Amino acid sequence: MKQIEDANVLKQMIDVHDIVFILFSDMGCNVCLSIYPDIEALEKKYSKVAFMSADPSIDQSMVGAFLVLVYPTILVYVDGKETYRFERLFSLEDIDYKLSRLESLYYD
Repeated sequence: MKQIEDANVLKQMIDVHDIVFILFSDMGCNVCLSIYPDIEALEKKYSKVAFMSADPSIDQSMVGAFLVLVYPTILVYVDGKETYRFERLFSLEDIDYKLSRLESLYYD
C-alpha cells in the first residue's frame, strides 16, 4: 500500500487512477493497526484498485480536504468521485463485496 503524506499528491492520485482505495489512519490507532493486514490482503485480491494509506497528522490539510474526522476512515473513489465512505465501525466483508462489485463493473 502506497503511503501518501501530502493532500495534493493524494488528489493527483485520485485523478490518475480509475478506482482508488484510501485508508486514513493514525499510527497510534490500535484499530487501524489491527486491520492493516486485512487491507493488505484486499490489495492483493484487487490488483486493479490503487490502494493508498494516509496519516492526516502529517498533513493537516487532509482533514479538511477529505473530511476525515475519525480513524480509521476508508474512502473509495471511482473516476475521481467519492463512491464509498467507511468510518470507525465497518465490516471488512462489506468492503470486500463492494470492491469486488466495482472491479467487475468497471473492468469486465
